[in-house]
Amino acid sequence: MGFDFVQLNTNGLRLAKESDYAQRLVDSGLDCVFLQFDGVSDGVYQSIRGARLLTIKKTAILRCADAGLGVCWCRRWCQASTSAKLAPSSSSLSHGRR
Repeated sequence: MGFDFVQLNTNGLRLAKESDYAQRLVDSGLDCVFLQFDGVSDGVYQSIRGARLLTIKKTAILRCADAGLGVCWCRRWCQASTSAKLAPSSSSLSHGRR
């Protein structure tokens, strides 16, 4: 039995913590990560999750991009002004399949 598309739903903490994790996921056949993303300020994370997580989320996104792993996130956060805050180049991020 095969699958055409495999996606992981995650908060991104392990992706940010382990520098080779995103590449290991790609090597094992993962197509896309659906990243839990609450906002673009640490205040949002502090309020909702009890910790300042924005830098960790950015690191997770960049590690996925470096590994060629697609990142899905809520479409409203993909608007130009918000995307520019998240990564040096929004073109390095995928939305869906790679």
